[in-house]
Amino acid sequence: MNRRGSVAMTVAISMVVLIGFAGFAIDLERLWALKSRLQTSLDAAALLAAREISSSTMQADATALFWANFLPGYSGSGNQPLGIVGSTSATLSFATDSSTSTVTITATAIMPVTFIAVLPGAPSTLSVSDQASAVPTGSGLEVALVLDNTGSMNKNDGSTDETALQAEKSAVSDLMNILYGANNDTVTNLWVSVAPFAAEINVGNGTMQQGWLSPAMPTTAQYKGGTAQYSWAGCVMARWANDDDETDLPPTTKSFTAFFADNTYDQYGTDSGSSATCASGAAYSNSICMGDNDWQAPSSVDTGSNPAVKGHLLLGPNQGCPAAILPLTASKNTVMTMVNALTASYNGTIIGLGMQAGWFTLSPNWRGSAGWGDSVLPHNYMTQSPAPSPPIQKVAILLSDGDNNWGTETSVMPGAYASNPASLYMSYERLSATNNVLNIAISGNVATTISNANAMLDTRWQAVCTNMKNAGITIFVIGLGVSDTNARTQLTNCATSSSDYVESPTESTLAAAFTQVANKISNTRLTQ
Repeated sequence: MNRRGSVAMTVAISMVVLIGFAGFAIDLERLWALKSRLQTSLDAAALLAAREISSSTMQADATALFWANFLPGYSGSGNQPLGIVGSTSATLSFATDSSTSTVTITATAIMPVTFIAVLPGAPSTLSVSDQASAVPTGSGLEVALVLDNTGSMNKNDGSTDETALQAEKSAVSDLMNILYGANNDTVTNLWVSVAPFAAEINVGNGTMQQGWLSPAMPTTAQYKGGTAQYSWAGCVMARWANDDDETDLPPTTKSFTAFFADNTYDQYGTDSGSSATCASGAAYSNSICMGDNDWQAPSSVDTGSNPAVKGHLLLGPNQGCPAAILPLTASKNTVMTMVNALTASYNGTIIGLGMQAGWFTLSPNWRGSAGWGDSVLPHNYMTQSPAPSPPIQKVAILLSDGDNNWGTETSVMPGAYASNPASLYMSYERLSATNNVLNIAISGNVATTISNANAMLDTRWQAVCTNMKNAGITIFVIGLGVSDTNARTQLTNCATSSSDYVESPTESTLAAAFTQVANKISNTRLTQ
């Protein structure tokens, strides 16, 4: 009797079974991922459909939004490319209950199996069906979009053809379409503001905002450069005294100081003689040390010849100043016009100031002549008397691709030497041994100094988030491509709860992250 043959056959059968069971586990995991994506896509479509329940384009708009989330880049017409885990999706079906204004959408997604196919009689595909129902509600909503506007948002992670900033704009558009409906410019009791941030915030530079400054703006003579002339762009210094950078104090209570980045040309020594002071490669041809903000350099000096200056800094007294805050507006078109015009600002990242700017747009302390000039907006908090009717939910949505970053440019003065650590001029002035407004311990080492400074910025940022939540504002946080553990912790802690922190690993998943948040705050609500 040949026992070897029977053993081999037994082993072979056992291997098939083992591979089949292993494949079954893998396919279950893939099926769960497919179900999650299908449900998120249906939720978004149902919320939009409920918003547009009386519109002739309701089904078309909801279908387009479904595909934008289920299979980004596919319009829902023509040959369908494979979706998540190689899936395809059946046509959506719509049902409307006119008596309750409820819209229900159903879809089925089909997924090919993997190793499970080796089992006799195993199916070649698995399917999952789901549905979502939504109904309009009568509550109101004020939303502050706190958008990272820093230089890193100009990068592309390779997951799409878009930069992070372009993906941000597309994702905000999806969110706005869920909140407003695809064809509405205004919706009753819905207002949205935009607070871009980098290392500064911009309150605007109109006549009203100029009255918020003390001392007054720098003079025209101070703003004049060698070949260019500037004016105040609207950015302001952080109000760090008495921790006012952690509050919603209006400018009538606590004034601002205009942001003004001094000229650094010919301020930091020479590269000639026996005691040369320029860092290596940081000198102009006339032996003057390069500064990091040489906006008054004579026209004969090429301030862009140094790659660090040319590639990372926007020279001038408004160095790194982002776009101005947009206070609450009822118009979706106004919001999207502003968002689509955003460009990246290069000068570090201070998230706490961005959150504070968002708070300014939601705080009733900024209503009327105390702030934005609107006699109605922002409304009272629900905890105040009189409480707004209908109830007004206040929400801040923060998007950031990283953590606080006290900007540095150590290849040109004044941040060239570890023996005299310094940083770019930002809303907290410069970080240096002799100019340190936050009283951060200076060790003489640039890296350690910056690390300490960033930790202090984290502390102040978290204080702003806590104060906002205590005031009655719900905070959602979206982290884009977050890889640092501390950054993830800080972003999560800022959110109202851990479930209100949504992570988008890549730019291609950012729209889905915004959709997830929109599903939670829409003035329609899911019923199933």
